[in-house]
Amino acid sequence: MLLSGKVAIIIGAARGIGRACAKRFAREGAKVVLADTDEARGRYAAAALVGAGAEASFVVCDVGNSSQISGLITASLDAYGGVDVLVNNAGILHAADFLEVTEYDFDRLMRVNLKGPFLVGQAAARQMVDGGWGSAIVNLSSIGAVLAALYSAAVQAGARGTVTPTMASRVTNSASSASLMSWVSSGCIGRTK
Repeated sequence: MLLSGKVAIIIGAARGIGRACAKRFAREGAKVVLADTDEARGRYAAAALVGAGAEASFVVCDVGNSSQISGLITASLDAYGGVDVLVNNAGILHAADFLEVTEYDFDRLMRVNLKGPFLVGQAAARQMVDGGWGSAIVNLSSIGAVLAALYSAAVQAGARGTVTPTMASRVTNSASSASLMSWVSSGCIGRTK
């Protein structure tokens, strides 16, 4: 098992790509902390992993709320002793014509799609620096970060915003620890169950 003994936090893990990531990490031996705002689906997903023999737990977490992020990191530390991998998968969509996007819509998108990955990544990286070599942060984003699509100007701004800091970031300069930060872009995805 490739991830035996590692602790992975998967953001947006209640369904879709996030849930699939949680399943795969568990299959590879990681202890998995699933995080999402959808408590019912998140608890169900974690219970399914536990039922299959994995070590998994669920934490309700709104990635735009720093106190909930703090609680997520604390829960991971309390349950499994660390954070080795973070998969930033939370994201929301608001399809609207450029001229119809309200300030509220834009702020809500930026809070989840841009501010969230930054805050969660920063909180996890603080733990990873103390943990030494072998940690990773993976920021998932939509193809909208690099490809324009009709009715998605606000979503594209948030998606593009996750790419630049990921490509330019170095988690630490310390010779005693290092973390990998990468960005993965999915294709167009419809609503998932």
